[in-house]
Amino acid sequence: MPSRLPAPAQRWAEGARVRHVAEHPAGQPTHDRVVDPADHLDDEAGDWQQLIDGTAIVLPPRTCRRVLIDLDQYVCAYPVLDLEGGRDAEVRLHWQESLYETGPQAGKGHRDVVDGKLFGRQGLEEDGLGDLFIAGGGRERHSTLWWQSGRYVEVLVTTAAEPLTIAGVRFRETHYPYEDRSGFTASDPRLAEVGVLAFRTLQACSHETTMDCPYYEQLQYAGDTRLQCLVAYTTTGDDALARQALRAFSRSQGDDGLVQSRTPSRQASPIPPFTLWWVAMVHDFALWRGDLAFVTDLMPGVRAAIDAHRRTVDDRGIFHALHGWNFTDWVPGWDAGTPPGIVQDGEEHPDWPGPGRGVTAVLQLQLAMVARQTADLESWVGEPDAAAEYARLADRLVEAADGAFYDADRRLYADDLEHTAFSEHAQSLALLAGAKYGETAVRAMLQEPPGTLARTTVYFDHYLFEALQRIGRTDVLLDRLGLWFGLLDQGLRTVIEHPEPTRSDCHAWGAHPLYHYIATLLGVRPTSPGMATVTISPRLGGLEWAHALVPTPHGILEIRAEAGKPATFTAPAEIAVTIPPPLRSAADIDVGGNQ
Repeated sequence: MPSRLPAPAQRWAEGARVRHVAEHPAGQPTHDRVVDPADHLDDEAGDWQQLIDGTAIVLPPRTCRRVLIDLDQYVCAYPVLDLEGGRDAEVRLHWQESLYETGPQAGKGHRDVVDGKLFGRQGLEEDGLGDLFIAGGGRERHSTLWWQSGRYVEVLVTTAAEPLTIAGVRFRETHYPYEDRSGFTASDPRLAEVGVLAFRTLQACSHETTMDCPYYEQLQYAGDTRLQCLVAYTTTGDDALARQALRAFSRSQGDDGLVQSRTPSRQASPIPPFTLWWVAMVHDFALWRGDLAFVTDLMPGVRAAIDAHRRTVDDRGIFHALHGWNFTDWVPGWDAGTPPGIVQDGEEHPDWPGPGRGVTAVLQLQLAMVARQTADLESWVGEPDAAAEYARLADRLVEAADGAFYDADRRLYADDLEHTAFSEHAQSLALLAGAKYGETAVRAMLQEPPGTLARTTVYFDHYLFEALQRIGRTDVLLDRLGLWFGLLDQGLRTVIEHPEPTRSDCHAWGAHPLYHYIATLLGVRPTSPGMATVTISPRLGGLEWAHALVPTPHGILEIRAEAGKPATFTAPAEIAVTIPPPLRSAADIDVGGNQ
């Protein structure tokens, strides 16, 4: 079959620097040996740098050298190694996103620093990721069948009885051919700098499929993919990879109505909330890209997904979580990322018999929000009766949430029925789901002292930002971008998985600020399929100005917003633009509930 995807973007990585050259005992591991400046062979470093720049180097027989290359950028690349002679010599190329500090509980520290660090985290029993090439003695070009990823490459060369000529070490970068067409700029230059990191993250996590991260799983997860697609819609106008993902999750759907949390994958990992995020992906595609014929083909799976969850809604309207890993966010203190009230598979809870695995407002409100999106989808594909049915389900769920989880004393939604735990997640989803006290709860959340609510992290910050957009508090959004601004100060080239200490230095979901530059700060939001109608409602949050180009199915929409002035824009003729009235200020809102 002809490929539905364009050929990947490929180019030779440029700007690599040799940071360390040292003798190394042949046959010994490197993971437990720090990069010691005292070991650096300064007289050889220039020759190795010339090799990176294209000039051959010759190593004598019975020699072992350890060379650390800094690519100065996060890359996904096929290593290409040109060798001559040196039969039985070994050239090993290993990869890391960053080097690691050596102290107790140490992390990675500043990503530009290599001296005094380990090429691999503490506790490793063997050296890490990479490839071993063995010279055959002739003139040879070696590469790999799949790419590697990271910023740092450790070259370990061990020659045998013959001298070895290394004629070239190059890295052929590869990723899905996304190009940032948005050109977002603002009065705070840090936003554009973060945008570069975020878009690089999107590229590094986009190949034949979307990926959560290129260094570890390399898997297409629904929760991650939803945010990647939103970024792609608002910055590139390219939806081919999104269509691939939507089809792939649809094909993975089981008889129980749940899609695989990640697909394609040789191992199943059920994450029921990610089935709902796949439904939200269908809704996003309909709004931002259109093609309702494609959406209609996905609707049987959408209905099955919602029905799978509706089956465990009890007579009170309370949703009982499904079996599986009910991951929501990497919140410190939550059990494997699941919110309070959820029982992990293999455990029992006396208060929640039956098919479910616990009760929490977070999943209750997520289901309500996505049921309401499903009602939209049904109306768009010409099924008004089904649309009304899913709207009633959403109303029933939020009404039950208002009664069971809303804490009138704190003006917040509790995570659990006992009202012992509260989170930014529940407040954000309450507003997005249309709960009665949703706006009250989000405004009350902003007045809570630090540490009293579980805080959203990199991934779920997206849903917090969506809630802040609803009430016009983009000043808080800009403040929460402090985590992203801090990445610039730590030498990162991509966005991390979660707050430090982080596992992954490049995680797809961290690119979502690019979406919010367009959809939240500049306020460009489609209100009907295919962006046939769009609202433009800038909320600069203290910025003096912002400007961007927005790729749409009909052409480029250009917008510029300045504080205190009406936004100016040009839009394709096929798009009907509405400028809604400004939101009331926070001072005009009684947080006690009178809205």
